[in-house]
Amino acid sequence: AEGQMYIQGEPQDGDLAFRAYYTYGPGEILQDAYFGIKSHIVPVLLMILLCLLPGYALLQSVGPDLSPHFDPPQRLILALGLSLALIPLLLLLCTLLGLKLGKAQATGILAGFGAISLVHISKGRRWGSLLKAGGMDPVYPLLLLIVLLSLLVRFLPVLGFPVPPGSDSYHHALITRLIIEKGGIPDSYEPYAPLSSFTYHFGFHSLVALFHWLSGVDAARSVLIMGQLLNGLIPLSIFFFAVRLTKSKIVGLFSALITGLLSVFPAYYVNWGRFTQGAGLVLLPIVLALTIECLEREKRDVRALIMTSIILSGLCLTHYRILIFYLAFMAVYLIITAWFMLRHRWSILPRTLSISIRALDSSDAHRQERSHISESLGRLLVIGALSALLVSPWIWRLSHSPTLGKLTRAPIRSETILFSLDRLGNACCFYSNLPLLALYGLGALWGLWKREHLSPLLLLWVGFLLILSNPWFKLPGARLTDFITIITSLFFPASITIGSLGGRLLETLEKGFPQARLLVGLLIVALALGSVGKMIAIVEPESVYVQEADKSAMAWIRENTPSEAKFLIPSLIYDRAVSLVMGRGAGYWIPFFTGRRTTVPPLTYLGERPVQKDYIARVVALADASHKPTTKESLRLFRESDVSYFYIGKRCAALDFGDLIDDPHYQLVYDRYGVRIFELHYQGLRGSP
Repeated sequence: AEGQMYIQGEPQDGDLAFRAYYTYGPGEILQDAYFGIKSHIVPVLLMILLCLLPGYALLQSVGPDLSPHFDPPQRLILALGLSLALIPLLLLLCTLLGLKLGKAQATGILAGFGAISLVHISKGRRWGSLLKAGGMDPVYPLLLLIVLLSLLVRFLPVLGFPVPPGSDSYHHALITRLIIEKGGIPDSYEPYAPLSSFTYHFGFHSLVALFHWLSGVDAARSVLIMGQLLNGLIPLSIFFFAVRLTKSKIVGLFSALITGLLSVFPAYYVNWGRFTQGAGLVLLPIVLALTIECLEREKRDVRALIMTSIILSGLCLTHYRILIFYLAFMAVYLIITAWFMLRHRWSILPRTLSISIRALDSSDAHRQERSHISESLGRLLVIGALSALLVSPWIWRLSHSPTLGKLTRAPIRSETILFSLDRLGNACCFYSNLPLLALYGLGALWGLWKREHLSPLLLLWVGFLLILSNPWFKLPGARLTDFITIITSLFFPASITIGSLGGRLLETLEKGFPQARLLVGLLIVALALGSVGKMIAIVEPESVYVQEADKSAMAWIRENTPSEAKFLIPSLIYDRAVSLVMGRGAGYWIPFFTGRRTTVPPLTYLGERPVQKDYIARVVALADASHKPTTKESLRLFRESDVSYFYIGKRCAALDFGDLIDDPHYQLVYDRYGVRIFELHYQGLRGSP
């Protein structure tokens, strides 16, 4: 940075820039994976236990009679969903009881679930029988390969990141820090941000906090680790959904392959820090499959209803928008089912589900169909009521907060950037987008032609969500279903549709070529292994806000600035229509690492209650002023807002703030490795005391 660039002997403004490229072959990948696991063996084991033991213990205690309905690998997937739901429910319960959690309590909770699991295993559920039952089907070794490779391509690119990437990662880390410090659900964002309420979904963060207490890994790294873990496990949930609704493990295997190793989403979430969306999409396919099975079984199964309610309540606490996806899916499902039952036309649910719609002539048959609709609605109401009861304390808090009103009543402008496809960035250019889109369309047409139940169901579900979220229609609740969240979740219906197409083609091939299944298995292995290089490259290192140089600067801030110091940071008004401002660099993380205040709050501030009435307007004004920091108007605003320092991080080093050096109101107090910190002085400014 201290050098000089010359072109033909003439000094120029700027520096020589270069970018390094390297070949990352199978040998290097395996070596990095081996040393990564070896050096983090304890956190790896804790991640596995945390995601399985709570749910497995509950499953064996409440639902042992489910064994005939689910084979052992599917019960493990159920255990995953139950674990992700139980942990936030436990945190909610402990907070209500005034119990403060910490390392000792977290260890006790995990040990308790482990003891319950061991008791049930010792009663006759031997691991040998489980492995034997699960290993009989060759699909499961292939599924294991897909999941392991999915986890590999999620973790290898982020091993050296000091913090998780993306703009959302800051508030995820901050919320986790608040939970850790309070030992429960926080009431506000203070002292890190002047927000006097807390209404953000905390399911993912409770899991991260528990992992932090158990492993000792710092909060920011724990967010990255657990976020990537859950992202890599989404193929399991997709597999579960596909198998339960299509009765075909091959369909599930194709769907898992697409989700984990071929589709740009959900792997691309890491570049934005969308870890809560990934966590919600682990739960959504599981709870949808369970709900449909509960509705379609001939006899009411109380245990199944209870477990479905628990996972649904966990989804409520994990991601509000994904919960809306669930409600929209069930609404479409009930409408389609009722329509064709009452009209007695197209048999839309053949073979794959327990109900087959038939043409009925007698009045008794009509009454039976109507009775079945009533019974299904009744079971769905039971699931909803139990879930609402479990999360009722949180619903009470939401009902007394500004979040719901802001989201439902805020005006939507058609030009808002929140609905722009430009937000997808480099994800639009991923190599598999067009082939998968073409296969999705072909699979949907095939399903409609063959009158399979899933094609119209999934198409209508997606269409309903897109219409609801589209700002041009201005429907009530449009802000509750973010357009981009839907677009980036389309891998779910697309993978199921393409998987169904692959399963049907395999059935056709097997009639004339008995070895087709073996060749398809080899094709899946080849696609899985061949996609590793592309998926590893999906992570964008430039999306990491904090660099090592910034961490050194944070240490300097802690040691050399007063605790009441407030930092101006480079920021941008991401969407002026809704007053959404976000930080542009490492300065965003200053409250997390140093405890000092900044001019930009976490992105969740629009849904919370600020301490000052004009706080949001001031945040926008400060963001505007940060682009012209030397003007008198900006300096007066900084003084009124108690700004004492200006932080320019490594990521923002290319921004043009050269005029600060010569401005008498700015004193350079830190300048190392591309990070600069200026102290503001207001002497001589008109109106200064």
